[in-house]
Amino acid sequence: MKRYLVFIVLSVVFFSCSKDDEAENVPPSSLTYNTQNVFIKNTSVVNLVPTSTGGAVASYSISPALPEGLSFNTETGVISGTPTVTAATTTYTVTATNSGGSTSFEFVVTVRDALPVSLSYNAQNVFIKNTSVVNLIPTISGGASLNYSIIPALPEGLSLNTATGVISGMPMIIISPTTYVVTASNSVGATSFEMVITVNDIAPSSLSYNNVQQVFFKNDSVVNLIPTISGGAVSSYSISPALPTGLSINVATGVISGTPTVAAAMTTYTVTATNASGSTSFGVVITVSNQPSRIESIRFW
Repeated sequence: MKRYLVFIVLSVVFFSCSKDDEAENVPPSSLTYNTQNVFIKNTSVVNLVPTSTGGAVASYSISPALPEGLSFNTETGVISGTPTVTAATTTYTVTATNSGGSTSFEFVVTVRDALPVSLSYNAQNVFIKNTSVVNLIPTISGGASLNYSIIPALPEGLSLNTATGVISGMPMIIISPTTYVVTASNSVGATSFEMVITVNDIAPSSLSYNNVQQVFFKNDSVVNLIPTISGGAVSSYSISPALPTGLSINVATGVISGTPTVAAAMTTYTVTATNASGSTSFGVVITVSNQPSRIESIRFW
């Protein structure tokens, strides 16, 4: 009887051990992850958590190495982190292993650059013809911008660096205020900014008249006083104080002309030539005298 009981106990122990060994030797199977995964550089990913059936997984491995910033937990198979570099679409193979065997699964990971956002420049820009501009440098957030473009084309002499977005140069023509749209784009998307550019003529300079001292006579037409000037085109001329009655200045040409009808003491008149970029002045001294006395011929008898 005792021998029979011993036999039964040994049989149960052997059977239990065999079952445990069989369980430990069941390989994992049906490993899966999300198949297509698109991540954004410098943005935390939603963890990739594996599912599997069969035996318990002892360890996980992956090949090739994940992009920088992503990590792989060899105990749980979870992929997590924040990718810090862009990466082309790549197939990764994860293998789940235990003492009974292994199973593998392939999935794809792509890391794209972030969308460029918040592009800006100085909004209002007034430049001077034939004068080098202070470079317009953009500020931008988000992903690296691979290309900049502008619409419409910049004035002759100005250029846009398509890699950096910097606008530089020396405008060669005059333009009225014009709105330009700069767009920064990469493989993910684009962002735009509107700016206004005006190019004015250079300021007038070196205004002068032929004779600084002018003596006119009352009721006699004067020889026109014509200015000479350098620099940019003049928008208008002005004079101060007002000219003697009968004389006038052409505000478009600066020419002083007319017939003075009153005598006037020696006075300095300041003529100013102006355009959008500045002005220049010149002082003209004018005296209006009465007619010289006429000497009657004398007869000697």
